[in-house]
Formats: sequence, C-alpha cells, structure tokens
Amino acid sequence: MSRRSLSHFLISIAVFVLTATVFIWIIDGRVLNNDILSDELRKAGVSQELSDIIPEIATTEAKDNLQKNMPLVVQNNLEEQVSNSEEQLIKDTIKKVVTAEYVETKISVISASIITFVREGEPNPIIDLSDFPEEVKKSVGAEQINTADLDEQFAKPIQLNEQGDLDNVHSIYKIFSLMKYVGLGLFVLIMLIEWFVAEKGKKLQRISRVFLYAGMWFALYWGLIVLVPYVFGDALRSSVQGEFDASGLIDAVVKAVQGLFAGYFLTFAVGFLSVAFVLYLIRHFMHGDVLVTENTSPPAGSMRTNK
Repeated sequence: MSRRSLSHFLISIAVFVLTATVFIWIIDGRVLNNDILSDELRKAGVSQELSDIIPEIATTEAKDNLQKNMPLVVQNNLEEQVSNSEEQLIKDTIKKVVTAEYVETKISVISASIITFVREGEPNPIIDLSDFPEEVKKSVGAEQINTADLDEQFAKPIQLNEQGDLDNVHSIYKIFSLMKYVGLGLFVLIMLIEWFVAEKGKKLQRISRVFLYAGMWFALYWGLIVLVPYVFGDALRSSVQGEFDASGLIDAVVKAVQGLFAGYFLTFAVGFLSVAFVLYLIRHFMHGDVLVTENTSPPAGSMRTNK
C-alpha cells in the first residue's frame, strides 16, 4: 500500500471512529439520561397521546374478555351490551385516572428504573401500578365501583427481568460506556499516525478532510431525522394496525426522537465543518504545512523577482 493510499485509508477510519464515538456520547448523555429523556417525551406530547389511547386499549381488552366468558348464544348482542354498559364505564373510569400528568409520572419512574438497571445492574427494573386502584377510588368514588379485583391485579409490580433475559444488559453497557473514551483515544492516535503518513505539504489538507467528511455525515443525519417523518410519515402511521388510532402517538414518538438527536446532529455538523473551514483558512496563509516567515523561504517556483 502506497503512502497516499494509506493516508486515505486512515482518513476513512478516522471519520468512522469520530462519528461512532460522538453517537455513543449522545446516546449515553441523552437517551440514557432519565431527566432529558422524560423531558423530551413530555415536550413531544407522548404522555398526552398515551392518556388518550390507553382507555381505548383497555376497553378493547375488556370487550374481548367479556366475549370469551359469555355463552355463544348471547355473543351476537355483545357489542351493544358492552357499549351500553361495561365498555363506557371502563372507558370513562380510566380517562379520569389515566391523565397526561399520571402517565408522565409513570413514564419517568419506569424509565428511571430501566436506566438505573442498565447503568448499575441493579435493582431489577419494574413497572409499579399499585397506586392505580387508589386513584380509581379517588376519581370515581369507592362506593361506585368494586376495586377488589383491581387491588389484586395491580398489587404486584411487573418484573421486566423476571426470566433473567436482561442480565447481560449492564455488561454490554459497561463496554458501551468504555468505548466513549477508547474512541477518543483511538481517534487521536489515528490523527497522529495520519500526520506522519501524509505527504509533506498535504498534512493539514488531509486532517481537515476528516472533519469535513464527519461534518457532512452529521449534516446528512440531521437532514434525515428531520425529513424522514415528512416523507414516510403516512407509511409509519399505516404500519400500526389496530382497533384504535395510534397516529398521534407515532407522531409524538417521532417528535421525541427528533428532540433527542436533531439538535445535536446539527451542532456537531456545524462544529466539524467549522473546524474544517478554520484549517482551510490556515492552509490559505501557508505554503504547505509550514508558515512562511522571515526565516522560511517559500517553496521553489513561488519566488518573485524584485523590480
């Protein structure tokens, strides 16, 4: 491999390492940060959309359970019976309890449980809805509904790692977290090697290409995350089939993802392109890689004849 070919190969590796390392820092600092994650979900309206759709889901499940328990002879009248009694009661009750504020609180608690488990390896993540029956009593009155079944159903938290399927998550995260620093060190090492490998007079040019390409990649990522929902939004909404409309929830989740990443992609794109531009300006006032000073003669062929 020639020196020139090796230089270009190192540039490609450096761009990959730089962009991958930045991705790791963004994910670790934003997605795996409960305060930031919960805030972006709240601003995107995910809690509100969930509070609107949960009553529909619960009512559908209740209808299915009633249908399973009813004799075949009365199933023909099921829809009318449920819609006039049980279905409306369930829907109205859940709407009073499962407000946007309630869902937002639960999302924050659940995400904190999961993120803590990922980062620390303990305790096991759970979904605790034991307060739901009490909220029902407060909203509709204990005398109007029998919450005995609800108390029993929600008394035990849902164990997300009951079968031990997530035991390796913390080990993976430790490697993932370590790569933040390994990536930075590896990038610096590659840049040093590139400096010595690049031909004289081309060193700054090759170094600037790394930041130019990295900036272009992050500009592309920013463009994709901003434009994809507009281009493929209808396809995303139609991909979720069900007895209820989930398009609002899909839009809210997409907006949350944009909030988590779009601004940072744009920031790094501008930052890396700015570094490349600064290096270009430095090269513009240099001959090769060495400043022209009183003690440094310009390269051959650039001498001017004094008149």
